[in-house]
Amino acid sequence: MSNVNILNSAINNSKKHHNKKLNESLDVISYFNRQSTYQETPVNPQKSEWQTFDYNDHYALEKLYIFNSFDHLQYFINEVLKLSEVKQHHPKIVIDHYEVNISLYTKDINDVTELDLDMSKNIQEIYDDINFISITL
Repeated sequence: MSNVNILNSAINNSKKHHNKKLNESLDVISYFNRQSTYQETPVNPQKSEWQTFDYNDHYALEKLYIFNSFDHLQYFINEVLKLSEVKQHHPKIVIDHYEVNISLYTKDINDVTELDLDMSKNIQEIYDDINFISITL
């Protein structure tokens, strides 16, 4: 659906719904318009493997994600935070400009568990989804 069709749909929906719905639709349109200005892939493909580190007091899984778009970085962080709340398992997240380093380990036993492995797969899926959506827009 083109941006014009999305805008027309948003305007038509505003006649039926509250102004809140129009604002939400316009936010979506604004997001898509910002994304269409990028000439390159918004995320850099990387090996999907996490690395294991020994920090003397604990073992952890870590991975660095690099983004070319602030919007994609922000969406990624928000989705990881939502996932963390659902699973009640919170990674260490370090943001440095367009780089996000994520560290996972189970603090109760200071080691990597199945929960950490599952979280790493879910986080990678979030990243892969952003990459896929970015390429298809």
